[in-house]
Amino acid sequence: MFFYYLFASGTCMATAAGLLYIYDKNKVETLLYNATWSAITLYATLEDFFERTFKKKTHCKNDSDNEFEEFVEEKEENVKISEKITYYDKENDKYETVIEIPDKDGWGFVKKKVDDKCKCLIYDNISERNEDDEFVIVDKPFLQVELEQNEKKKEIHEHLHYFFLKGNKLFDKNFLKWYLKYWYQIDLEDNYKINIIDHEINIINLDPTQYIILGEKCNYSVEK
Repeated sequence: MFFYYLFASGTCMATAAGLLYIYDKNKVETLLYNATWSAITLYATLEDFFERTFKKKTHCKNDSDNEFEEFVEEKEENVKISEKITYYDKENDKYETVIEIPDKDGWGFVKKKVDDKCKCLIYDNISERNEDDEFVIVDKPFLQVELEQNEKKKEIHEHLHYFFLKGNKLFDKNFLKWYLKYWYQIDLEDNYKINIIDHEINIINLDPTQYIILGEKCNYSVEK
């Protein structure tokens, strides 16, 4: 009986919406938009709550996570190494991880432990790395991040926490090319879109010409 009333109610609502659409298209579109927005807001909020409350306790790191967080403790000379460098070698079209800043120019990031957490500071030109550059951790700015390409969608926010540092440039082509290949074995296409729900439940859509610069706390700006 319950399912009968549920079905009947759904049918009536659909019929009413159809009739209303004929007479007031704009109103129906507004109602549908608000309903969709509310659903997205609820989903993102619940997912964020789950991650903060339960996932930290139950989540098991995958092999890529473990490999990414590994640090060389000392060299042959028994010199302590506190950071690693990953950079893109344009000449050979590949990414390399080293313990010394390369002489070559190229995109890359420096990885080190900050408050016992693995964090990465991004550089458009890794050769400009300065040992005095600060690793300033910011609050989680995004609840969801999704890659959309080839008519497919893939959530990609799981490993972004490594890069939540003030001044980092996220979602440009250099970052996405490495990030998607390393964790998801996905090749970045020429045409794609990044869909984001931020900490205030705002929806942002980035095209290939746009990227984000992280500011203080959980602030950010969209640039191009």
